[in-house]
Amino acid sequence: MRTYYDSIALPIPPRASGFQIVVLAEKMGRIFSAQRRVNPSLLLERIRFEKDGKVVAGEFNITDTVLLIFAIRTRLDSLSYAIVRDGRTLRRESSHPVNPGIDTILLPLSELKEGDYELRLTAFGYDREEDILKFHLTVPFYFSDAKYNEAVDQLMYIATPEELSRMKKIRDPKKRRQAYEEFWKSRDPTPGTEENELKEEYLARIRYAEENFKMGDLGWRSDRGKIYIKYGPPDEIESHPFEAATRAYEIWYYYNRNLKFIFIDRYGFGRYELLYPEGSGI
Repeated sequence: MRTYYDSIALPIPPRASGFQIVVLAEKMGRIFSAQRRVNPSLLLERIRFEKDGKVVAGEFNITDTVLLIFAIRTRLDSLSYAIVRDGRTLRRESSHPVNPGIDTILLPLSELKEGDYELRLTAFGYDREEDILKFHLTVPFYFSDAKYNEAVDQLMYIATPEELSRMKKIRDPKKRRQAYEEFWKSRDPTPGTEENELKEEYLARIRYAEENFKMGDLGWRSDRGKIYIKYGPPDEIESHPFEAATRAYEIWYYYNRNLKFIFIDRYGFGRYELLYPEGSGI
C-alpha cells in the first residue's frame, strides 16, 4: 500500500480568530476534520527603530540618523505617522495607498527640541491599527548657545581667561564641539588611553557641586563649589549650622595641603561665602 502526501495553503481572512478544516473523500465521505484558533492578523509588524543598521531603543540626539522600520502585511488604504509631544501633534505625514512589504520612515530629529515624544503610526485597511513608540531626544550642548556658554563657564577653574574668551566667540556647532574636545585633549594625563581621567573627575565635581550646593547657594558657581572643584572633597568638614552668637559656618580641612577654608552664611539664607579666598594654614 502506497502513502501519498499533499499540502494546501489556507487563505485565512485577516480578522479571523479561528478556522475549521474538513477533508472529504469521494467514496468515503468525511475522513478528517479539525478546528484551530489563530491570533488575529496585524496590519503592521516588526516595528522598530534602527540606527547605523542596528536596532536601538528610544534614546536619540538631534545629530542621529534614525529610521523607523516596519513590515506591512496587507494592502492598506492609507498609512500615516505623527510625532506628538505633550498631546500636541508637531508633524504628520501620510501615504495613499500602500502595498505590502517593508517600509521605512526617516525621523526628522533635527527639527525637534529636547524632550519626550511619541511616534504614532496609524494604518487603515480592513481595520484601523495604531502603534505608539516613545522616544527621548537630547540636544548636544554645543547646539545651544545657553548650554554651550555654561559648559565653557564651568571650565573657569581650570582654563585661562584667553581660552574661555576664544571658545565663547565660536558660533558654529561643529567648531564648538571641536574646540571643547581639543581643550580636554590638551589636558589628558594619559593620552594613550580612551579615558580622560582629568575630564571625568572635573565634570564629576561640577555635578556634585551643582547637586549639593544649590539650595540657597549658587551650585558650581558658589564659593563652596569653587573650592570643591579645585581641591576635591575635603578630608574633614566642621559644620556649625546653629550657633547662638554667630552666623552658621563651615570649616573645610585639607590636611595633605595644610589648608583650611572657612565659609560663613552671612545672611542666613544658605549662601556660604568664603572668608579667606586663598585659605589659611592648619
